[in-house]
Amino acid sequence: WKFKVLPVAANAYINKKAYTAVEIERGIELPQGQHSMVLTNDGCVTKKHTFNVDGPQSSGPQPIVLTWKPGILQIRSNTKAFIPIDGKEVGYAEASTPLLYTVPFGPASEFGFGRPKKKLRVFARPLLPNGEFDLKTTPQNRTIEVEPGRAKPANLNLQFDAP
Repeated sequence: WKFKVLPVAANAYINKKAYTAVEIERGIELPQGQHSMVLTNDGCVTKKHTFNVDGPQSSGPQPIVLTWKPGILQIRSNTKAFIPIDGKEVGYAEASTPLLYTVPFGPASEFGFGRPKKKLRVFARPLLPNGEFDLKTTPQNRTIEVEPGRAKPANLNLQFDAP
C-alpha cells in the first residue's frame, strides 16, 4: 500500500511501527485486515486514520494531508497601544496585558514543501489614558514572521518624541 503524505517531513506510524513519509509513499506490504495510522509533524495537528486492506491497492498513492496548527503572535507594548495587523483592527496591547493574535495556516498542501511562514505587518499607535491617540509618541510599524504551532513574541517600545 502507498500513501502520499503532506508535509513530507511527517512521521507515520502504521500499526504502531514507525515509517517516514517517503517510505510509505514507496509502498508498504500490509496483510489483509484493518490497520491504524497515526501521522505527526511538529507544527501540524496529529491525524489518526483507520483503513482496511482487502487486496491490492486499486489506484496510486492515497493522499493524506495534515493541517498546520495556528501560530500565535504575542504583542506587548511598554505603553497602552492600539494594534492593527495587516490593516485590520485587532485590539490593544500593553506590558501587563499582551495582545494574542491567532494566525491560521490551513492544510499542508497549500504551502508545498517545508514549514510555512507568514509575514504580518504590525502597527502600534500609542494611546493616552483617556483613550485618544498620543500624537507625541512615534508609532511603530514592523513586519513579524509567524510559523505554525509556535508562539512569536513581539515587544514594542514606543518612545516619547521630545519637542
